[in-house]
Amino acid sequence: MTQRDELFIKFGPILLEAIVRIAIEDLNRIRTHIGMQPITKEMFMEQINNDLAHLEPYDWMEPPT
Repeated sequence: MTQRDELFIKFGPILLEAIVRIAIEDLNRIRTHIGMQPITKEMFMEQINNDLAHLEPYDWMEPPT
């Protein structure tokens, strides 16, 4: 297992959701400050979902053969 695998296998769904919430709050503060509309949680999650389609899965995500 690579270092990347070992690090990210430790991150559970609750931790990831907390990071997303904090990121959205910070992004919206910046966006508002520069005159842009805030981004919704749904918009942010859609962007993440779209990006996931381009990432390679970790070895531990593949079922053993």
